[in-house]
Amino acid sequence: MDVANSNMEIQRQKQWLENDSRFIKAHQQPAVLIDLASSRGVEKHRLLRHTGLFYEDIITGNVIISPEQFLQLISNTRKLLKGDDISFLFGHRLFPGNYGNLTEALLCSGNLYQALKMLCCDSLTTFPLLAMHMQMDDQFCHIRFFDTCGLQENDRFVLETMMAAISQLSRWLSGNKPVWKYNISQSPPEYIEQFHVHLGENINFNAQADSIVIPKDCLFQAWPNGKATAYEVAKQRCEAGSEQNGSLFIAAVVDFLFRGVRHSPSLEQTASAFCMSPATLKRKLKKHRTHFQALQDIVRKQVAVYLFNYRGYSNEQVAEWLNFSDTSNFRRAFIRWTGITPTLLKAS
Repeated sequence: MDVANSNMEIQRQKQWLENDSRFIKAHQQPAVLIDLASSRGVEKHRLLRHTGLFYEDIITGNVIISPEQFLQLISNTRKLLKGDDISFLFGHRLFPGNYGNLTEALLCSGNLYQALKMLCCDSLTTFPLLAMHMQMDDQFCHIRFFDTCGLQENDRFVLETMMAAISQLSRWLSGNKPVWKYNISQSPPEYIEQFHVHLGENINFNAQADSIVIPKDCLFQAWPNGKATAYEVAKQRCEAGSEQNGSLFIAAVVDFLFRGVRHSPSLEQTASAFCMSPATLKRKLKKHRTHFQALQDIVRKQVAVYLFNYRGYSNEQVAEWLNFSDTSNFRRAFIRWTGITPTLLKAS
């Protein structure tokens, strides 16, 4: 890891967005959820209880809310609206959405890769509650999701929503049903048929990460309504707008740990890179219902699992790649991260 360059990049960031920062436009994703619940007979004032919001204000198009307020709306919806398909239907309605230049870029995308790049470009709009991390190798595109605001009991709902949103976007713009693999770290729910209806049959529960694995060939298949010039214009405008925004603090920490995973940056090094004391970093992470060791373990676990599953590395090779002093130390750490041995992982 080039620590100097990483530090300079982080120091240029002027605004960190946290779970109580107001940056989510209430008339976009929150309004979609309100409309979905209202269509099933739930009164709007009950949906907005304890959010600090009024529907009359939302429809002005000027209200900005925090992730905590959005999560309260989601919690209210889950309590008031019965049905196992709500998260998936919510996801179906999110994209292309009413996001201005971002929506225009999505509608004009010539293939899945272009659409995914746009979703990542304006992640504060598209993924305000989950960080989306893309990794490409020779055969696959791996889309991993990370909690950025302390989802807790809402984690399954939000993950289902975002997986359904990406899948439905591709299905609508390509005209074909995606044949992807979905990895979900939680156990199978009672409503597993909803996953099959909305995502397909290739679903792996009790996985070591929340991710979508897409065959690389699918990324560059031409979509029927792509418009190259209009896409480039909308893309440039979207990129210019996103540069003026802040960055999700937890997403930035996770990204820093990913870039430095081979050297496993310490709490002190990470705090220094973010121009704060270790105590301040600890306090901010606690505010998001996590801690430094948890984030570092998640990152190292996901890299190790990837090297085993998609690169065919041996225990010795993964241990060396992650800079462990010996294989035994790595094996103990892997068991702590995953609950299983590397041998069992590879056998499964």
